[in-house]
Amino acid sequence: MNSSAFKNMHTDRLLQLGLRVTQCVSAIIILSLCSFIDQWTLKSPSYGRHAASPIGFLIFTSVFSLISGAYLQFAPSVLPRNLQRYAPLLLISLNALFYICGFIALAVYLSNLSYCRGAVCDSAKASCFFAAFSYLAWIAEAVLVGLAIIRNQRGVPLPLKDDYEDQDEREEPVENFKRKDIGSGEKLSDVKL
Repeated sequence: MNSSAFKNMHTDRLLQLGLRVTQCVSAIIILSLCSFIDQWTLKSPSYGRHAASPIGFLIFTSVFSLISGAYLQFAPSVLPRNLQRYAPLLLISLNALFYICGFIALAVYLSNLSYCRGAVCDSAKASCFFAAFSYLAWIAEAVLVGLAIIRNQRGVPLPLKDDYEDQDEREEPVENFKRKDIGSGEKLSDVKL
């Protein structure tokens, strides 16, 4: 492996690790903000019940994101390779889908409120922003993993490498092979190579 391929591989792995850290930090922020909103609505004498369903959905999504982030980080070293081919892309895409759904639901909910002021409303707006940001981070990783799968790799985004590059030097040149002409009336199966 030449040094530029190693450098690209190292850069891609660092990019993927950076995305994973970003996803986990964003999930922790969303979980904290949404939990604060839910606790405030439970303790509020005028409200007295759990927060709106988009808040609960984003709590679920952030917990799911943390669990799947841990799986995506540690499972490749434990599970067999055939289980690790498409599972990461499916899990990453599912996270992106959950975050876009939660972001849209919370944005619609906030836009329908007639009065939205104070720390709780600001927390809901921040949760909405971080959900959109998390969606973009999961989509970025889905693109990296999808490209790695297209390149027939194991789910770790590595640079594109020509698998036949090393074999070309060992193969005989085309000029060493004699061309066989097939005469009229001859079948291809009759020609001896």
